[in-house]
Amino acid sequence: MSDTKISYYLIPLAFIIAAGLITLAIWSQGNPQNPGEIVEMETGTLPPLGNEDAPVTFVEFGDYQCPFCGRFLTETEVKLRDQYIASGQMKLYWRDFPFLGLESREAATAARCANEQGKFWQYHDLLFLNQNGENQGAFSKENLITLAREIQLDEAGFKQCLEEKKFEAEINADFAAGRDAGVQGTPTSFINGERVVGVQTYEFFRDIIERYIR
Repeated sequence: MSDTKISYYLIPLAFIIAAGLITLAIWSQGNPQNPGEIVEMETGTLPPLGNEDAPVTFVEFGDYQCPFCGRFLTETEVKLRDQYIASGQMKLYWRDFPFLGLESREAATAARCANEQGKFWQYHDLLFLNQNGENQGAFSKENLITLAREIQLDEAGFKQCLEEKKFEAEINADFAAGRDAGVQGTPTSFINGERVVGVQTYEFFRDIIERYIR
């Protein structure tokens, strides 16, 4: 896929972090058990961003309501897209880990409904740029439909997909795969199977990626 940039990434995100996310904040910036462990990791059912033959496979487990996932996208992932995905050296896969509540699951469903119409990554990026706290209505069905209109999805088909909860099994499978791989929160990434927990810097990810493309 040639569209490696998010067209809205210069728009600042307004993160509203409730007190209940304090524990998540501490965990997301800390070190997990066995950091850097190599895990055999499947890529799931969603399409990659980038060249499928790229030597580096980056798998991210995330939650669309997670403020740290949003920060990772806007501060780090956009640079990785420019440097490694655009050059054909890396491909990026998203796997759902919706542990923050109902709106996380609704957003995951909506993104997969967008994927039915060939616009997964556009919708994925738009979700993160419309975060507004945990289960505060940002990802209500009405708002998810509004976002679908922004990228010109077929509205009737999108609504039907949402109402049917069409991809519940796939979302559950991603969540289970994450748990099996030791994911406890988001973002958790696997670079050619090497586990990285938390936001981390571009330079941190760059150093790992470079080891696999030398």
